[in-house]
Amino acid sequence: MPDFIASIRQVMGMSAAFSAYVRRHPLSYALLSGLATSMLVFASSSFTELSQDSAWLLMTTTGVAAATAVLGAATPFGRTGSRTGRLREQAAGQNISRVMESLDDGLLLFDAEERLITCNDIARQIFPEVTQRQASGGLMDLGDLANMIAAHNGRSESGLIGLDLAGAALHLLRKQGAAEMLSIRGTEWYRVTARQTEDGSHLIVFSDMTEFVDRGLKLKESEARFERLAEHLPGAILRRQERANGSFTFDYWNGGIRDLTGLEPDHFVGDLENLLKQVHADDREEVRQRFEQGDRSQASWSMEFRILHARRSAKWVSLTMRARLNRIGRAVFEGILLDITERKQVEQTIRRAHEEAEKGSQAKTNFLANMSHELRTPLNAVIGFSEMMMHQTLGPLNPPKYREYAGDIRGAAVHLLDLISDILDLSRHEAGQFELRETTLDANELLKECERFFSTRAQQRGMAFQVRLSAEPVKLRVDHLRIRQIMLNLISNAMKFTDDGGSILIEVRLDPSGPQLRVQDTGIGMDKPQIAKAFEPFGRVESQLTSGREGTGLGLPLSAVLAEHHDGELLLESEPGRGTLAILQLPDHRLLRKRQRGMRECA
Repeated sequence: MPDFIASIRQVMGMSAAFSAYVRRHPLSYALLSGLATSMLVFASSSFTELSQDSAWLLMTTTGVAAATAVLGAATPFGRTGSRTGRLREQAAGQNISRVMESLDDGLLLFDAEERLITCNDIARQIFPEVTQRQASGGLMDLGDLANMIAAHNGRSESGLIGLDLAGAALHLLRKQGAAEMLSIRGTEWYRVTARQTEDGSHLIVFSDMTEFVDRGLKLKESEARFERLAEHLPGAILRRQERANGSFTFDYWNGGIRDLTGLEPDHFVGDLENLLKQVHADDREEVRQRFEQGDRSQASWSMEFRILHARRSAKWVSLTMRARLNRIGRAVFEGILLDITERKQVEQTIRRAHEEAEKGSQAKTNFLANMSHELRTPLNAVIGFSEMMMHQTLGPLNPPKYREYAGDIRGAAVHLLDLISDILDLSRHEAGQFELRETTLDANELLKECERFFSTRAQQRGMAFQVRLSAEPVKLRVDHLRIRQIMLNLISNAMKFTDDGGSILIEVRLDPSGPQLRVQDTGIGMDKPQIAKAFEPFGRVESQLTSGREGTGLGLPLSAVLAEHHDGELLLESEPGRGTLAILQLPDHRLLRKRQRGMRECA
């Protein structure tokens, strides 16, 4: 820019110096005016289409050319060879050269006969042959430049090469105002601009666009790669952008929407209505409201709805929209639309199967509840009559073996009645019909009751049966019958899986988390998988140590259920060969009165 200003100042100085002369020589003035006018017209027509540097050069060249024209016009009428004139000519030429060399574009200036007048170093770097010709004194014209373009592995945007390219390039260089992108050496891209003055001179500008073209090619490759990847992704990919007026529009859909709807992606570009037309009528308004809500909040969202296919039945789809802001602060939603028809069908199948299972379970519960009376009545009769026969209420029963049989009948009937009761309790729990009848229970009294019930049997087997009571009464708000049932089940299991001569301890504890009823034995014990199986209905633990030990596998699961209904839990701690500790843990709110912990042992 300083060189340009200096050139203008020198041009103005030369104009002032020669103003008096040209007034005395009208012919020179006329020639000067014509040339300056043509250059100014040329500059004004070219300024907007050249790069900034090239445009400044053109303006400088115009001004200096006018000064040179003054010198040229004055020469026939003035003093040829004037030292002052030659110095001014030389200064103007040097200024033009410095300006040309300071530019980033390649510049070549040809005269009306298409012969090269001058060029800058950038042009020489693009075409090294120019330097060679200038050094050898050879001439160069526009045709030579066109051939150089083709010789340097040139190629046009339309794909022309070789002689075809040379011919097209020559046409371009001669055409006023022409501009085209040309590739040279296969890797360099230039915007070639040709301008022609009224006197026929040609200014050719090569603007390096390689970096710009490379970025564009990389962008196209990236977009093409994304398109190929998107075509292989399941479902459809879409983009919804905010306009300047605040409304939203779909500006991109990939080919996945074709599989979902049978329509081309262009069908859905634009307004939301294009998509809503393909949404199932029952879901359409909900989809509209969800889009409008998302547009207002500019937050990510998702939903499921049905979409119509042009030739097939409707599909279930899942739409997920992710929100972000673009570089100018407008909202952009990028989404994916997935076909979830198969998943919906599986869900429907599972739901139907669940409903059928619920119906079957309800039917089972109803059957057991209805049959309870029919099952209990004959069993109670069997138990009652067998007891009469055992006690010979109506007279002697001979032979005596019959009394033993009567005892066996009673024992089997009682066992069957207990089993039916357990099954009914589990059924009520599964049906949600289980109810507690809560009363106040003294835990110490319950343990004493259990001791009376099992002590005789323990003595017969040589077992030590111990009871550890609290120093003061422990009052619990529970269902007395159900807590008693739990303890009887736990003690029965302890006796069942403890060999003769072993020991059983039952106790009450006040733990920080709440009252505990504990049953500990020295039996065969269990590992963790066996403990898990023991809590399953009818889940009997099978091993060499348990063979021959009777049981239905309902006592422990039912006890766990009863504990759960009291907001508590049943815990088992056990190791094979080291016995088992069963803990009925009740919540603190079940304890009516807390006492200082004290223990006394009863054997």
